[in-house]
Amino acid sequence: MKRKISLLSVFLLSVCYSQLKSGPIAKLPPHPGAAGKKTILGIDSDGDGIRDDIQIAITKLIPDDPYVRAGAMFAFKMHQELFKTFLSDTTQSFEKLYPYFMGISAGNKYWITCKTEDVISDDEYDVLWYNTKERFLLSEKIDDLANGKAFQVYEDYPEYKEKYDKEFQKVYEREMERQK
Repeated sequence: MKRKISLLSVFLLSVCYSQLKSGPIAKLPPHPGAAGKKTILGIDSDGDGIRDDIQIAITKLIPDDPYVRAGAMFAFKMHQELFKTFLSDTTQSFEKLYPYFMGISAGNKYWITCKTEDVISDDEYDVLWYNTKERFLLSEKIDDLANGKAFQVYEDYPEYKEKYDKEFQKVYEREMERQK
C-alpha cells in the first residue's frame, strides 16, 4: 500500500512540476521583490511596458485565458505609460497628457470587453497598482490634472482607436504566445 501511495505521489508531483515548467507562468520575469517598490515605475525587466510584479500577479490570477489576461495587462500597461510620461516632465498640462488619458480609456475598454473585471475586482486592481504610497500620490497628482476636464472615449478619435487597438493586439498576441 505504501508503495502505491509513493508512486501516486511521485506521479502527481511530476505532473505539477511539468505544469510549472510550461505555460505562461514559466515565461515570467523573476519577481522583483522589494526592489520593485523602490521607484514609482518599478521594474520591467522584459521591457514589455508592464511592471514585473503586476505581470506575475495577473498571470497567477488568470493562468488559462490569454484574452482575459491581455485585457488586464493592457490596462496596466496604459497606466504605466501615463506614469512614465508624466514623470519625464511633471509640469505637463492635461492637454499634453491627453493621448495618454486616451490610452487609459482604451485600457478601460479592453478591461471590460475582455471580461477582466469578472476576474479581478476594482479593489484588487487598486491593490496591485497602488502598492506604494508614492504610486498612490502620483496617481492623485495626475488625477488632479484631469479634474473637471472633459474628454471622450478613445474610440471617438480614429488616430487613437487605431493606435491603441494595435497595441492591445500586440499584448494579446504576446499572451497567446506565452500560453503555448
